[in-house]
Amino acid sequence: MSITLNSKVWAVSIVAFAVLAVVGLALGAMRHHKPWPLMVGGVGAAMIVFVMFAQYDRVNELSGFALLVLAALWDFRIKNA
Repeated sequence: MSITLNSKVWAVSIVAFAVLAVVGLALGAMRHHKPWPLMVGGVGAAMIVFVMFAQYDRVNELSGFALLVLAALWDFRIKNA
C-alpha cells in the first residue's frame, strides 16, 4: 500500500510550514527584541523555498531545515533565559 501525493502540493505544504515557522520566530523577536534567530530562520526558509521551486538539492534542503531547527532552539533558549 502506498500513498501518491502531487509533488507541487507537497512542495507548497513544506514551504507553508517553513513560512509559519518564520512567523513564529518573528513573534518571538518582537517579544525579546533579539533579531538573530529570526534572521537565521529566514535564511533557512529562503533556502527551502529555493530548493522547492527553483533548483532541488538535497544538501541545501537539509541545510535549510537545520537552520530552521537551530533558529527555533535558539529562540526557545532566549525566551526561557
